Amino acid sequence: MAGKKNILSKKNKTEKEELKDFLKDNLSSDLLHSINNEEDPFLQDALEGLESFSSTDKIHHSVHQLNKKLHRSTRSKRKSRPFEFKQIFWYVLAVVIIILLVLLAFEVLNLRK
Repeated sequence: MAGKKNILSKKNKTEKEELKDFLKDNLSSDLLHSINNEEDPFLQDALEGLESFSSTDKIHHSVHQLNKKLHRSTRSKRKSRPFEFKQIFWYVLAVVIIILLVLLAFEVLNLRK
């Protein structure tokens, strides 16, 4: 993960603990005001989503479910295997047959002239 870009901007980064405190209404009025007036649309969407949960247990459960689905979908894509020799052989044979048929058709048309 070290080579991946960090898509979160560092100046507008709100920590997880602050978001949890926002959900529990444990923030100071100044911090609450600054978070609500933040221009970041991703933060606003995150706050709206957090407000729809009634408890932090439901949040943890939803995050766990999403991580499981993500892991399952990416794991299944990793199982794809490269072409085997038998598959490549049939593709090459089909291409050779098509080329031979085209050449044969070309020769038949030339003989008619």
